[in-house]
Amino acid sequence: MKGIYQIMKSMEQTLSSYEGINTVTIGDLSEIDLNMQTIYPLAHIELGQAIPPVGRDEGTVTHNMTIFVLDILDQTQTDAREEQETYWGNDNLLDVWHETMQTALQLVESLRRGDLFDAMIQLEAATLDPVYEAFENLLAGWTLSLTIKVPSSAYTC
Repeated sequence: MKGIYQIMKSMEQTLSSYEGINTVTIGDLSEIDLNMQTIYPLAHIELGQAIPPVGRDEGTVTHNMTIFVLDILDQTQTDAREEQETYWGNDNLLDVWHETMQTALQLVESLRRGDLFDAMIQLEAATLDPVYEAFENLLAGWTLSLTIKVPSSAYTC
């Protein structure tokens, strides 16, 4: 059986290995000190619903989780209306969205056919939603909602 410890450790090791991640955290996002400049880019894992083995999926447990991939926006002091290309604004929002999406997609690929797939943590569904929030810092990135299946030790023949 792949228990929560093994799942979380595998996810943490995978996310920590990515060039686009400085820190991996778990739990409630509101409990993380988001003021610390050195933690970004950040991957944060929140556990969701677990579905026990039923019906045709008797040998597996389904887990839902959310992974935030966030970075701090860099803003210039120049008024965006004074820029030559005002469309892009006075921050690096599109750069942050691009980089954090690439990191989230790396994790999806690892679940589809990489190390996490080999560790029997297999992807059922994934969605990405953009984040643009004024927490303590101005943060942007993606929320990756995952549904994964893992083997269950509760399975009986």
